[in-house]
Amino acid sequence: MNNNEIIKKYSEVFDCLINRGKKSFDYIEDSEFNKNECYGLFLLFSTFLSYADSYKNLLMIPNFRGMQVILRSLLECYAHLEYMLEKNILERATVYQIYYANERIEWLKKLDPTSIIGKEFNSQLKKTKYVSELSLPNVNTSKEIDSISKRLQQPPYNEIYKKINMKNKKWYSYNNGPKKIKNLFEHLGLNALYEIHYKILSEIAHASDAYTNNIQTYKGEIVISDIHHFDEYSFKALTGLALSIIQEVLFQYTSKILPEYHIRYLRFLKNIYLPKKIKYFDLIDFNKGTTNE
Repeated sequence: MNNNEIIKKYSEVFDCLINRGKKSFDYIEDSEFNKNECYGLFLLFSTFLSYADSYKNLLMIPNFRGMQVILRSLLECYAHLEYMLEKNILERATVYQIYYANERIEWLKKLDPTSIIGKEFNSQLKKTKYVSELSLPNVNTSKEIDSISKRLQQPPYNEIYKKINMKNKKWYSYNNGPKKIKNLFEHLGLNALYEIHYKILSEIAHASDAYTNNIQTYKGEIVISDIHHFDEYSFKALTGLALSIIQEVLFQYTSKILPEYHIRYLRFLKNIYLPKKIKYFDLIDFNKGTTNE
């Protein structure tokens, strides 16, 4: 089996898993968490599926470096969802939404050219390469700011909002929660995942590591890998991790948020997904990095 055939098989596994996640939105209406303050949870899950879909599209090219960057985002989103679903789901989903609302207010202040912050931001634009010709439109954002602020003063947001220390920039730091992303992974028992994958992938995402999987030996010489090169061993290791994370998130999400749909998901795992995944992943010998066919 050639590389293109392997990639096609892998993309099929991704598609069936992502499509199963998309179908879950049909069941939100019947969920006990179908409340305004929980929309952050549903949007976070939707973002997670978008990352998974982006990974699949990069896989089909293939663009290994792009896959690594997206996998890093997938891992971070996974940690956010796992923490939100761990306990006190309604409270944590509300906290997540409050943090977003606060960030939205700060951004709207920058967009108001008549405010002090807006004037400073407009001045920065004029000094910035590529956007120096831009200027903020004369838009009064105070109405939207007032609307968001008033909403935060109403139930169920007001009581939680009083307890939040906005100096802690991470929403999961609420109520003595983890202070940094590393602490979040540790709290979830995912410290090895952080050290082995997330930390390294972050170096790649921030352009601090231009070496990993980017150089090859050809006829005794070290050469720069083609941006669409295919490395079977790395390909399977990276893709296997991505699929395992997606499978786990769908399991946790459906079991705790959409219990009726969870039964369907379990049947899907048993009868469709796992047999297909096992069959396709056996095409590559993980120890040797070579195809079995």
